[in-house]
Amino acid sequence: MTAPNKPTIIPVKTHKVKLLEVNQETTNVRSFRFSYPHGFDYKPGQFIMINLDVIQDGISKFIKRSYSLSSAPMQEKHIETIVKLMGAGSKRLFEHMKGDELEIAGPYGMFTFQEEVSNEVHGRKLNHIVLLAAGSGITAPLSIARYILDSSLALKVSFIFSNKTSHDIIARKELEKMTAEHDNFSLYLTVTRPEEDPDWHGLTGRVDEKLIKAAVHDVSDALFYLCGPAEFVDHCAKLLSSLGVDTKQIKTEKYE
Repeated sequence: MTAPNKPTIIPVKTHKVKLLEVNQETTNVRSFRFSYPHGFDYKPGQFIMINLDVIQDGISKFIKRSYSLSSAPMQEKHIETIVKLMGAGSKRLFEHMKGDELEIAGPYGMFTFQEEVSNEVHGRKLNHIVLLAAGSGITAPLSIARYILDSSLALKVSFIFSNKTSHDIIARKELEKMTAEHDNFSLYLTVTRPEEDPDWHGLTGRVDEKLIKAAVHDVSDALFYLCGPAEFVDHCAKLLSSLGVDTKQIKTEKYE
């Protein structure tokens, strides 16, 4: 996952964490699990800052990079983020090994799911959470999906996930397992470059009106979370607006 565009960040307590596990998700994406920091309290959809030591122009220095959490708050044995390899920060993080200690700060961010407020618009409860993600933008929506399902909340969840090819689908096995184990969870995977993926027999093309209508029968009863590259988020927001979705029903997180 690349760094989200963020407003001014208010200083938050830093924590030392140990890298517990690294998993290769796709050719250029890895998930990183860290020990759960003492006193750390976050909401689904928030992000952390990781302090990374790098060498730039022959000079050793520290840089901070923001990465959304993919873990859910009740997973208190660890916190997890999913990172796409791009730039000095992710390159340095990819060099770290199991057992290494890093410094993080956070949590930050307003792209959150809060049961008591996130499913209410215009004073009424919304019963359908729709998560739209592209590529490594899955990270925060995955945290939200994990939280809702692990908490057994009485909400319907539809996850629309767009990727270039099926080989780029992060956490595919887990998403398919969610579909098999939870009646209130529906998954819609689509690839935008099917010509490069002859073995793919699922949905193809960009997220469009047809796909939205297939996933959401009543847009007035849904709260939409859009996460991914700016072009994807803007496209989906415009599409939802054309379908009559109120802007208060749309939460967005754009990545560089």
